[in-house]
Amino acid sequence: MAIPRGLVSRDMVRQMEGVKSIRTNVLPANSSGHFEYTGNNRVIFQIPAFPNSFINTKRSYIKFKLETSGKLVSGANVFRRMLLKNSRGQVLEDTDNYDILSQVMDQFKTKEQLAGQAYTHKKYDGLDPAPHDIISVNTGLAGVTVVHELNSGILGNHQDFMIPVSSMVASSGYAFQLELFLNENGKVCDNYQYKLSDVSYEVELVEVTDSIMSDLNSELSSGSEIPLPYRSWRSHTTSLNSSLSQKVNISESAINLESVMSVIVPSSFTQSPFTNGKVAQAVSPYVFGGGKTKLLNNGTGISDNAAAVTKYSFRYGSTYYPTAPVELIGDSVLALENALSVFDMQEKVPNMTGYLLTGESSSGANDHKLVPRFECTDFMIGHNFRTTTDPIKGGLNASSSGAPLELNLTFKGDPSAVSSEIVTFVQQLNTLYIKKEGASSVISG
Repeated sequence: MAIPRGLVSRDMVRQMEGVKSIRTNVLPANSSGHFEYTGNNRVIFQIPAFPNSFINTKRSYIKFKLETSGKLVSGANVFRRMLLKNSRGQVLEDTDNYDILSQVMDQFKTKEQLAGQAYTHKKYDGLDPAPHDIISVNTGLAGVTVVHELNSGILGNHQDFMIPVSSMVASSGYAFQLELFLNENGKVCDNYQYKLSDVSYEVELVEVTDSIMSDLNSELSSGSEIPLPYRSWRSHTTSLNSSLSQKVNISESAINLESVMSVIVPSSFTQSPFTNGKVAQAVSPYVFGGGKTKLLNNGTGISDNAAAVTKYSFRYGSTYYPTAPVELIGDSVLALENALSVFDMQEKVPNMTGYLLTGESSSGANDHKLVPRFECTDFMIGHNFRTTTDPIKGGLNASSSGAPLELNLTFKGDPSAVSSEIVTFVQQLNTLYIKKEGASSVISG
């Protein structure tokens, strides 16, 4: 039994008598005070089984007040890991390197989307000029309010269905437990600590009548299940050695693996003093390497990237994806076009396809340069394995042989010279089955 499509938005359910939407907030279960990386560094939300209610994930978000004496780094994310469990403790999503995943997902948004969220989300990639490494906002002691959209397959904007939390009643007293682990200080602001306060999960609920819920619960009691398809991401980190040709083994036994996205990031960083409001690319955790150019360490220009990627391919078993290695000679246009085509983004025009303005000198001379973002700060390698549009099935069965998924890379020069590592996010399709008596599991039956 699928969740009714009619519950997707208020406009679509306006004709249903008794259906209404209400807003509420869920406060952290482990503290009502401050959170900080060196202290209480985990925010825990226990989301109740609201009576007769469905969560509208499209209109729900995390809100907090962020305070620091330093300045925020554009592209930074205060959360480094996200963990979501059901009421019986089963892990549904566990995303490490969550901050890097958020940066990847942001670059799939359009420039207009990012610009529209700059003030509320405190991320400035959609503005001009806005290279990744600009130090953006000084919060002051009063702090600034920040909105964060969850990159969660169940509770985030990626979910197309509403979440029937009232059908997930269990002895624990809540439907889901969401845990957010704070990021390191140096990834969020320049050489200063930061604090979060007034943290809450702002939720929009669609509340239905007792008669509608009675019909739904009757179906569940008779043995029916509510299948809730959702995506989840797991990260795999591999250090790069000095070899020009490298094989990255991604061991993931996903039955329904949908896609992979790989980015090259520094394996270590220090937010050192910056020049002209900019910090060096070599120590910025959110500038993705592998493109044909890189920002200079003083942030005032660009240079050729000696460790650019010149060829790549994925392989599972004896099958290559794509069928021939992608050659990136002179530029990385084919890697970008492959990402646009396999992720069906030809009509969306994501931010990573645009340009960034860089190159202002310390003297203030007007020597700006337009540089392709994909070649300088947003390079990534990805592939989509989906063969159908079925929301439950259609990906690659990466558990059929026990072999790892391989990413084969060729570099122009030594990639370890900049102490790099490659982070790969494996996106898989799962299904949460909601059953009678509030039980939920990723296993049917």
